[in-house]
Amino acid sequence: MIPPMNQPKIEILPLKKGFLRAAADATHVLVRLVAPAQQADAAETPRAPLDLSLVIDRSGSMSGEPLEAARESAARIVRGLRADDRVAIVAFDSSIEVVQPLTQVTDREAIVTRIKSIDARGSTDLFGGWEEGVKQLAPFTRKDRI
Repeated sequence: MIPPMNQPKIEILPLKKGFLRAAADATHVLVRLVAPAQQADAAETPRAPLDLSLVIDRSGSMSGEPLEAARESAARIVRGLRADDRVAIVAFDSSIEVVQPLTQVTDREAIVTRIKSIDARGSTDLFGGWEEGVKQLAPFTRKDRI
């Protein structure tokens, strides 16, 4: 089935090649959300306010162009948010840092400045980064927000 043009595409990728059917352990997967192509009138399309947690890998392997691309992508996302949206920024390497707690997007450039301050260092605690990203959103879950 082809998703409608304005819907995101969700890809689920297993982190292991297989698992035992009788195994009691959980299976971990990577979920990738692919945004739809932006339509000319996308900014005018009504939607519920958005709560978004951006989790950025700042480990040593991200040094140079990879981290610059991640920072620029995050900045573009923040600049595209509406004033009634909220965003949190989490950076991770071997430790986790909440760069920006979940906050209303009233001063985009202040948030972008915080994103641009993220430097590469340490090793990678991928799960810890994702976990903190979810923790930033969990207390604020509401039915009238995305």
